[in-house]
Amino acid sequence: MREEFYPALVVHGPLLATALLDLLARGRPGTAVRAFNFRELRPAFDTETLLLCAAAEGDNTVELWTQDAQGQLGMTARATLG
Repeated sequence: MREEFYPALVVHGPLLATALLDLLARGRPGTAVRAFNFRELRPAFDTETLLLCAAAEGDNTVELWTQDAQGQLGMTARATLG
């Protein structure tokens, strides 16, 4: 916080990606993930509410994202199922 002047601790991006994969696994138990790509758009902070979201795009693709309390996207991801 003193180095980068963020208002709180930043949540590790790969941890958020893992949380999105966990959301997918809970929503589609037993489904194999063939590919997973993610992109961090803005930092998430440990003091803020964060929503994990997913939407199916056909039978084999799922779009996933994080969203803060103000509706701002934090991370986007795409999973290809197989």
